[in-house]
Amino acid sequence: MTVMIGTFIFDWGGVLTKKRFVFTFYENMVRKYGLSFDIFRKAYTGIGPQYEKNALISKEFFTKYIQRLRINAHWREVEAIFINSVDHNESVLQFIDNLRKKYAVYLLSDNYQEIKTCIEPVISSFFKKRYYSCD
Repeated sequence: MTVMIGTFIFDWGGVLTKKRFVFTFYENMVRKYGLSFDIFRKAYTGIGPQYEKNALISKEFFTKYIQRLRINAHWREVEAIFINSVDHNESVLQFIDNLRKKYAVYLLSDNYQEIKTCIEPVISSFFKKRYYSCD
């Protein structure tokens, strides 16, 4: 019996991006504020997953994050660093573009509303349907 593949499912972070998105965010925060990578990672722990699931709104999340870091910043400034940390993996997008000519291609992602809004214009044409945890 021959089984034909008809569908491919992709994740966003670390697949459609060059590395796990939050790591790029931490690196950008290190450059901006001069604290260690580990400090940014630890401050994210506990509140990051709540934000991913829309249990915290942006202002609430970034305000708490700034408080945990003890840095002098406005939440919108840190949110902008967060959003601008998206680094698409163009070679994977090209691969998906070829796949979608023959197969149904879907995206499943545990992602934030702000990032979804940012990436949708770039990736929407590559997928038959996209599913986000923030929806």
